[in-house]
Amino acid sequence: MARFYVMRAFKKFYRPYLVRGQENIPTDSPVIFTANHLNALMDALALLSITPKNRSITFLARADIFKQKTIARFLTFAKIMPAYRMRDGLTNLAGNNESFGHAEAILQEGNYIGIMPEGAQGEERKMRPLVKGVFRIALSAQEPFGTQPKVKIVPVGIDMGDLIKFGQPLILNIGKPIEVSQYMESARDNVAHAMNLMRDELAQRLHEQTVDIASDEYYEQMETAIYSLDTAQCLVDGNTPNELNRFDSRRKLAARLCQIEKENPVKMKEIAQKAEVFKQQLKKLKLRPWLFAVKPYSCGQTILALLGLLISLPAFLIGFITNIIPFMTPVWIRKAIKVKYSGFYSSIDYGLALISFPLFYLINTLIICSLTTWNLLFFLVLLIVQPLFGKLAFEWYRIMRKTIGMISYTHKLKNGNNAMKEAQEAYSYLSKTLLYK
Repeated sequence: MARFYVMRAFKKFYRPYLVRGQENIPTDSPVIFTANHLNALMDALALLSITPKNRSITFLARADIFKQKTIARFLTFAKIMPAYRMRDGLTNLAGNNESFGHAEAILQEGNYIGIMPEGAQGEERKMRPLVKGVFRIALSAQEPFGTQPKVKIVPVGIDMGDLIKFGQPLILNIGKPIEVSQYMESARDNVAHAMNLMRDELAQRLHEQTVDIASDEYYEQMETAIYSLDTAQCLVDGNTPNELNRFDSRRKLAARLCQIEKENPVKMKEIAQKAEVFKQQLKKLKLRPWLFAVKPYSCGQTILALLGLLISLPAFLIGFITNIIPFMTPVWIRKAIKVKYSGFYSSIDYGLALISFPLFYLINTLIICSLTTWNLLFFLVLLIVQPLFGKLAFEWYRIMRKTIGMISYTHKLKNGNNAMKEAQEAYSYLSKTLLYK
């Protein structure tokens, strides 16, 4: 029951929650799930959300979060074990023997392990060097089975529309499993060499499942270009610009930009300059980049959009009033305790929301019932409609923001000020240079 509630809330936290490649998860073998690491607890929950309900998954997490005894007890209860890194000190590395031993036993029993093999999380959409602990565990767990196929490593690309905001897309892109048995003969000759081979293959598989902007010098400019052109790339390819198609477009554009940086540094510098101009003009104009890939609103479309918002405004107000306190409570608490690293924000917001929403709905329902004549059906209906109106309110707000953006874009396009002209020129250059035909 607890897992059902946590997972249902997790999938509602993101909009939409999308999984591709579910068929790549073996159901008859022990599996090590490996994923890129962007967002603290949310990454682990993402892996948990794709595992079969009848299978157990245990995670390894960096050891420094186990320092406080209360937190350590909770993590142990949640089936999370510590993994020590070089930065934790050489003397502490011996602690991995116990954790890795438990992980090997779990796999040999046919269950699942979840590991973020980069060893550290980062907010940039790029793959970081992989640590070798995952390969050590995989080879040891496979040892009793020799070259007989058994333990598998499944690469999972995690792509989040935003690391902080609620209601942003989450895409889990599951790749084909790596068969650990294929490396056993090599490991018998040279374990270090076998682990290096496994590391290279996993790094490539994870690269293929993610938007990997593998640049240090031009990362921000590449990111601007990619997320400005993903909708346009979908349209060029003849695809509907939905979340999965835009994700594929971003992967394609990232690969092209990295190739240009490697093969033509002069061209890459010019692209980076145009991307920076576009980014700066967007800030001045207060516009979203996807607007440049769509047709501006006609007068009739503007009237219809505003009329629809006006008609549905009462539903928004009800949802806003009944949900603003539980929605904002986690944010207020997070700010009060002064969490500094933004990569933890959504994990804290989500964890607190698990409590704040049902608690507030219950209190609100009890207050209303105390002021009216009520029965059990009335009580249950009140509990149910509050989150439904909250969802409607959020959807109204999202559509309102999009509508205002479209109207603003249409107006500024007709007005044709200097910032708009510079943005259009930069966008046109990026489109002609980077979009695949």
